Amino acid sequence: RNMPTRKVPKDLIVLLQALASYTLTIETRSGTLIHGVLESVDKNMNVTMSQVTIDAGSETFPSLFLSGRHIVFVHLPEHMDIREQIDSYERRNGR
Repeated sequence: RNMPTRKVPKDLIVLLQALASYTLTIETRSGTLIHGVLESVDKNMNVTMSQVTIDAGSETFPSLFLSGRHIVFVHLPEHMDIREQIDSYERRNGR
């Protein structure tokens, strides 16, 4: 059976790719909070993280893969200039 793929706005994916190496918190569909260092994001918004804690430290893992379909919300650092992060990422990657 051919499952439809969820379209994620390109700017959102580019923003998350620009945040590689930043510490973020991701909220999942089940309400779980995952905190860690963002290592990578692919075109389907699947993420790989390191130094991961789940639900305020009740569980810890050296690394974690999270399917994009489970991501509801990404908590960004408050001090971050989002436009600058995207522009910087695009300059580094020739976009």
